[in-house]
Amino acid sequence: MERAKSKSSNTVDSPLSVTLNGPVTIEKSARDRNDDREKGNGDASSQWWLLFWTALLVGVTAVLAGITGFLALYTYRLWKTTSDSSIKQGEDMRSSLTIARQSAEAAQMSAYAFTEATKALLAVQRPYIFVIAVVNHESTILDSYVNYTIINYGGVPAIVEHLYVGIQESTRAEPDNPPIRIDHAHEMAKDPILIPQVRRELREEYPLGLSNSERERFFQVRIEYRGIFTQSHVTVATWRFDRFSESFVPFHGPQYWDAT
Repeated sequence: MERAKSKSSNTVDSPLSVTLNGPVTIEKSARDRNDDREKGNGDASSQWWLLFWTALLVGVTAVLAGITGFLALYTYRLWKTTSDSSIKQGEDMRSSLTIARQSAEAAQMSAYAFTEATKALLAVQRPYIFVIAVVNHESTILDSYVNYTIINYGGVPAIVEHLYVGIQESTRAEPDNPPIRIDHAHEMAKDPILIPQVRRELREEYPLGLSNSERERFFQVRIEYRGIFTQSHVTVATWRFDRFSESFVPFHGPQYWDAT
């Protein structure tokens, strides 16, 4: 009786029933089932949000990967453009250097040609003074003198800056002294300009004290002049008196006959 009563009481108050002779069956109460159901719904919701955020992260990663790829492509194109531009600039620089070198060579050749042309022009357009027609006039009664002529064979007028003339005797085979500079009363000092191809006949008196001895006699002329475009020209001419022909003949030598 007591066992039966105890069994009946247990059956009514407890949600579980126990069968001793067979398998044990455990049944949950409605509250537990509701808790399990809510827990299951919570787990499903958590999984759904996890899937959502995972998908969102995958999408953002894909977008970032696309942006990175685009930047990589843009960077490659920029590098390629810069590289091509650098190569083109290098070629242009080499071409520019070649052109500059050729221009410099052409300018140098032009300068050289201009210099040579200027020299040739100045060689033509410059005065050339020469002393010609030296004639000796010697007398025992009248004054003795030497007639000589200077002429400008150049293409432009000559301006005589200094004139040195002298007749002298020497104990050697060459003049002892240089010629003497003319004074202000000389014709060339009064009119120093020589027109091209125009002769200027001049006269030089014998100095006092010359003897008729066997010593050598010399007549010297030194002319320093300039042109319109050129300067520092010098003509030096020397003659020696030949007693056999009784005339002055040219006396050549580096310092006695020259024209620059």
